[in-house]
Amino acid sequence: MFSEILRQEWRLLTFREARIDLVNYKYGFLFFAVLATWIAGIGRYWDHPDAHPVLLILYILACVRAWKQSNSLMRDARRVGAA
Repeated sequence: MFSEILRQEWRLLTFREARIDLVNYKYGFLFFAVLATWIAGIGRYWDHPDAHPVLLILYILACVRAWKQSNSLMRDARRVGAA
């Protein structure tokens, strides 16, 4: 299950079409979203002198992922509404 979630997230981050199955993996995606939100919260301290560069990169990737996933979900919602 987690490998499928990571595969779909990777497709989302690399700007390819991701088919997110929220019906079967809703708790897995919820866990992943909470984890990504926690990582993004670390980014609040990106300008701190002791901030680690890896955390900054993870913060940027989490922001991109959230933006892409919101666009993907909105596109899917429009498709369902049009059907």
